[in-house]
Amino acid sequence: MSQEEVEEPSYISGSSSDPAWRVYRAESVSEFLDLLLASAEQWLEAGRGDIVYRGQAESSWGLVPRAFRESEFDEGNGNMGQRRVGRQASAEFKAVHEFLIEADAAGLGILERGVSRLIQEDPAILFGSRDWQKGWPQEEVWEAIALAQHHGVVTRFLDFTENGLVAAFWAAFDAWKRRDDELEAPQDPQIAVWVVDLRFIRAINAVSKQFPERIAVIRVPRGNNAYLHAQEGLFLIDRGANDVLTFEKELSMENVIVKRARYWHSGDLLEQEGITRSWFGEVPIAQVCLPVECVLDLLKELRTRGITVGRLMPSLDRVVEALKIDREIAKAE
Repeated sequence: MSQEEVEEPSYISGSSSDPAWRVYRAESVSEFLDLLLASAEQWLEAGRGDIVYRGQAESSWGLVPRAFRESEFDEGNGNMGQRRVGRQASAEFKAVHEFLIEADAAGLGILERGVSRLIQEDPAILFGSRDWQKGWPQEEVWEAIALAQHHGVVTRFLDFTENGLVAAFWAAFDAWKRRDDELEAPQDPQIAVWVVDLRFIRAINAVSKQFPERIAVIRVPRGNNAYLHAQEGLFLIDRGANDVLTFEKELSMENVIVKRARYWHSGDLLEQEGITRSWFGEVPIAQVCLPVECVLDLLKELRTRGITVGRLMPSLDRVVEALKIDREIAKAE
């Protein structure tokens, strides 16, 4: 696929009909993996940690945190206005609180910052305000929430990785797992890896202003979390979600990134702030897609590169699971 064959789509999920992000459509596994290299031409000489990736089983899916999807916290999603914000925050707090309480009761050592706060019963006392929901999630508990998120608890964080191969694996593995399920089988003919350029996020966050930028990067120590370490994981959060929950049913992070990019690229705002563009496009987000029929070959190739469930979620149980999956993949043709 040549650079000229890059698709410039004319949509933003649930939003504008104007062109949004670039979509790179690979036709083979090797082409797909080459496009994900940080050193690939289209990423403008990105260094380690400059771009992050998220793999998804269907290219049509937006970047919607689980906490904002219709199937989660249904009671809260059915209420509008500030009432919805309050119920949403309360449901998220409860989910993380229950996870940490159970982990503590099981005698699991959890050292992440904020855990001692989130195991308390009353968030109003914990955060020193009866209106604590408006500021949820407070920065002092981000690390504890990130731990819960990475173990499957529903939060408003989105998992990303600094390794494009890891993102490719999760996109392919999720699509492959769904292949025989009539309800869950992929409807989209392509899997996708989202790519976000953190050079843009860093630049606009460095500008001094009254309110913080919408998108924040959350990095937590990986030494205490084997999964996070193996997957080179980090998180993105939309800090403005509470302000728009009143008006929007869903919050897709790709929409927010597009809107913030267009704002900063309008007029001479960047020049006024002394910012020179170093990111890969005016819209610093893109998709790299691969036909779903290539998923099996992709998983086999990633296996030769040491990317498996057992390596990404290191535990004895996961090693057994990985061996079983390897046998299933080997039989599937």
